[in-house]
Amino acid sequence: MTRITSSAANTILISRFLQTQRTLHDLQTQVGTEKRAQTYSGLALSSQRLVNIENTKSNLERFNSNNTQAQLRLDIQTTAVSSIKDAVRDFRELLFQFSNADATDSEAVEQIQDDAYRSLLNIQNLLNTEADGRYIFGGGKVNEEPVNFGITSVADFQSTFDGARVSIPTTRDAHLENFSISRNSSTLNPAWLTFEQADAGTDKSRINSSVAQFSNIEVGTTIRISDTVGGVNDGVFTVDSVDPNGMWIDVRTEQLTDETTPVFATFTYPNPDDPRTTSTTNTVVVFDRRTSTITASTAGELDDIPEGTKITISGTVDNDGTYTVDSNDGTDLVVKSKRLISDGGAGSTAHTVGAGNTLTFSNATGANGEDQLIASTAGTYSSLEDGQKIKINNTNTENDGKIFTVKSVSADGTTLTLASDENVDVSTATVTTGIVSLRTEMFSFNAAERNFYFDASVVGGDQVQFTDNGANADTITLTGATFTDADGDLLPAGMQVTFTGTGANNATYTIASISADGATATLVATDTVTTETAANAVADGAGSITFADNDPSADSITLGGGFFRDAEGNNLPAGTIFSLAGTGTANDGTSFTIASVSTDGRTATLIPTDTIDDTTPTVTAGTMNAVNTLGTISAESYYNGDNISLTHRASDTRNFEFNTNAIDPAFEKAIRGMMLILQGEFGSEGGLDQNQNRIGEALFLMDDALDRTNSTPPPFGEELGSNIEELEIELGFRAVLLNDIETSNDQIIAYLESSISEVENINELDTIARLLDSQRVLEASFQTFSRVRQLSLTSFL
Repeated sequence: MTRITSSAANTILISRFLQTQRTLHDLQTQVGTEKRAQTYSGLALSSQRLVNIENTKSNLERFNSNNTQAQLRLDIQTTAVSSIKDAVRDFRELLFQFSNADATDSEAVEQIQDDAYRSLLNIQNLLNTEADGRYIFGGGKVNEEPVNFGITSVADFQSTFDGARVSIPTTRDAHLENFSISRNSSTLNPAWLTFEQADAGTDKSRINSSVAQFSNIEVGTTIRISDTVGGVNDGVFTVDSVDPNGMWIDVRTEQLTDETTPVFATFTYPNPDDPRTTSTTNTVVVFDRRTSTITASTAGELDDIPEGTKITISGTVDNDGTYTVDSNDGTDLVVKSKRLISDGGAGSTAHTVGAGNTLTFSNATGANGEDQLIASTAGTYSSLEDGQKIKINNTNTENDGKIFTVKSVSADGTTLTLASDENVDVSTATVTTGIVSLRTEMFSFNAAERNFYFDASVVGGDQVQFTDNGANADTITLTGATFTDADGDLLPAGMQVTFTGTGANNATYTIASISADGATATLVATDTVTTETAANAVADGAGSITFADNDPSADSITLGGGFFRDAEGNNLPAGTIFSLAGTGTANDGTSFTIASVSTDGRTATLIPTDTIDDTTPTVTAGTMNAVNTLGTISAESYYNGDNISLTHRASDTRNFEFNTNAIDPAFEKAIRGMMLILQGEFGSEGGLDQNQNRIGEALFLMDDALDRTNSTPPPFGEELGSNIEELEIELGFRAVLLNDIETSNDQIIAYLESSISEVENINELDTIARLLDSQRVLEASFQTFSRVRQLSLTSFL
């Protein structure tokens, strides 16, 4: 009996047909991807295990990737260290050969110093090696070159490090000093230093600080002094000793000590014909510190000593030692000197002018047309140094109040030659009254001190015109002069000028303003004059101090007849502290801090916490001083990196640090040893031929830098133990560690991949068989469904 399908049976058949299609599609996907499922949910209970396995595998692969980068850095670092080792070993061999040869041979010395120069440049380049754009010897600072020796040529290096006055630091701590101090660490006052040319008569110069901040500086450090007023003490020096309390440092200088009593001295120097032997000259001499000159009592007695050579002096009271000859005419032998100029601290009087020691102003009489000051007594100016500042006052000339720069002092100490751009007034050529003072303070002002002077009677035709302008302010006009101060600036409003030698106007007047040409002064309304022309009038102007309480704004002080400037004419920097005394006001005995100085230099605005009493707004007496002076003391290491170690995590349980940087003792010792050889020009006091002990010292440092077996006693005290051999071992250990971890990770990754395959991959034969079965089932379903769809009642009619 044939049954006719119902709608429900048809629906069930279609549903089974679709299910078979889905099964077939899943099997086709599995065969195509070789995976059991495309999502973790398709793996049912195995999904969590698969996620854990995959995370572990991913973590190991990430370690391997990072380790590959670390291995690259290690490989490059190892190559660089190996090349540095070759450079050090090659130079060490050359130096050893040199030590067995004639160390007084100029060509041999020049050659070994050239070798040191080339080796240093090679090491500098190697220590600046990059990997993946990162410098590998700079610690944590990977974006800038870590090493700069600052060497451009042998001659340039030796011009700084002459080996005698400035020498390479012999200890690691001194070699690597790196600091900069430019102000008082407590008050932040930039005027914090004083310089002494000679510390208690020794051959050292001293730098004093206004606060204890030198105690951590190492003896032997190379320091640079900069930013001093006028640059008078700028330069490079070697620290010779340090105050335990940090208040001063003595720097190594070379200067003679005055010995005016003739002394029989012995001069020993290399034989010009055979440098391996020495020659001796014995003669009676005197010593002059200021000119660095040794003068023989008998002309020509020093003629055999060649210029540029090292001399050793013995038999003197204060000048035994070694020097380098700068020039020699046979009688006057000048040695090379290096010393500070006394600057900062209280000033002193250099010349009290009187009938027994007159002062003459002279135009264009210097060797190159410079103006000069001439004292009548020998030795008057012998204590002054080139570059120092002097101030003239009370000479009753137009030179009063002016500051001049010492260019040179004559041998007999009578004549000061001034800087070429400075001029004196010679209207009165010779005076018998006045003071020439040494200006060592950075800033000083005395309101009572003369700042303007004019004598109409000195030059014919000069005169003073007093004019009574009735209801308008009265005026005073000068012929042959201007109302300008010692610096050539117009006298400020409020300054007082006293006139004598007139018919009816002998009085003190207060200036309201000065005409643009400087010839006419308009007086304040309360000052009146009687009209007259005075041919014998004398004008004498002092200064004033004006206090201003500007509440709520910052208070200020204004100078009449003076400036808030240093001896070079520069406005005082912010932070400068000055003291005030003698004004007769409540401000006396107080120190004030400058916040800013006006462009014209006359007004100082104070910091907000400093307050002024202006009960008496303007005074004509009182002094201001900033005794200490400006300057920056710094030391710069060849290393620009830092000491941060970069940790590399090689695995979950293993890590190591990239801590090999350019100041590793292995490198630093080699660098220091090469620089010891490079310093000092041949034949000079600091030359290698004159300091052959440096050869052995450098050989020790080379050996100590290369390996661990150096048993020679250290010449500069105990050295840190690192050496290139140990660095290579350490780098090799890290490379082995990375290789072992990578091998282990690869093995584990292979096992994990196998486990992942078991969980998510199909059995291809089984899956294909089921796929074929499903295809047959689906095809049979299609046929059955097709036949069923064709059945209807009409087929049986």
